[in-house]
Amino acid sequence: MGAGDEKPLTITGLTWADINPRLRLRHLDEAASRLVPAVGFGLAYRADSGAERWCIGRPASSDPADSGDPTDCLNRAKSTEYNPNSRFCVSCAVDEAMAASSLHHAHTRDQDDLDPTIRDHLARPSVLYLAGFRDGSIKVGTSTAHRIDVRLAEQGAWSARLVGGAANGIIVRHLEDDVTTELQIPQSVAVSRKRSGLARPVADDHLDRLLDEALNSVRSLDSITRETAGHGFHLEVHVDGRLLPQSWRNPGFDEALWRDRPLYPYPAPLDDGAHDVTIIGLCGRVAAITRPDSDDRFLADVGRWYGIELHPGHVEPAAITVQGALF
Repeated sequence: MGAGDEKPLTITGLTWADINPRLRLRHLDEAASRLVPAVGFGLAYRADSGAERWCIGRPASSDPADSGDPTDCLNRAKSTEYNPNSRFCVSCAVDEAMAASSLHHAHTRDQDDLDPTIRDHLARPSVLYLAGFRDGSIKVGTSTAHRIDVRLAEQGAWSARLVGGAANGIIVRHLEDDVTTELQIPQSVAVSRKRSGLARPVADDHLDRLLDEALNSVRSLDSITRETAGHGFHLEVHVDGRLLPQSWRNPGFDEALWRDRPLYPYPAPLDDGAHDVTIIGLCGRVAAITRPDSDDRFLADVGRWYGIELHPGHVEPAAITVQGALF
């Protein structure tokens, strides 16, 4: 960061809009946050994980496909018995919980009872996909068709397969549940597994085989063959008259950063202590970072920054070694 940026700050999120990762940053003496390019972002700072956190705010729109600026919140996050590390104040936590619950269960409810924004979202052409991660994990998910590239990039998928699409999200969400119930393919993968996979990846051809096998199994499900035969679900996905390829690769798939040198899990928590780090690449929420005192490259979850009060300035980070970064 440049001169004059020694004021306390917090980071409230990461966006992959336009496949261009940017961090949302707010200086604590300012009411509005701003977006800064994530790759190349460097910060020397001190943090205290035990200090009160700041609320990270909530989306300005209740439309899940809206990647517009979130509403900044100037309140402190409020810990609860059930969520001691909450990133929201009471008001934002309620709004976030209600929005998440409404969206997650929307396809199982009477459409007339839904918020109009959620109902409009579900009415959009949608895609059922299988995402593969570098540790070999596979998850099933859904996305609006126009946003599929951003959705996969922000999740940190390494490779993916598009199962097919439907004219609305209700059908694909029911099919997503069927895939999980019938084939035990989960709908989420932990960030810790994604980070582990980037440090010790399975071979690309092995992940491709796993995805192709899962794709064949999914497309053989009775519910999918029935919807396909009835033309409610299509194995080819079109957006604005363009046929989307069945296979997808991460934007960094061919970058030397992820292949030519080993990457080690960063052994210190980003939300506590002194650090001097620079982001040189991102795969979803996992950042490849460097330190000025080392030629090694490390992996860290930038989500550990969210809501933490960061104090920039000259610091002396604790010494770390590659041995200390191993699993």
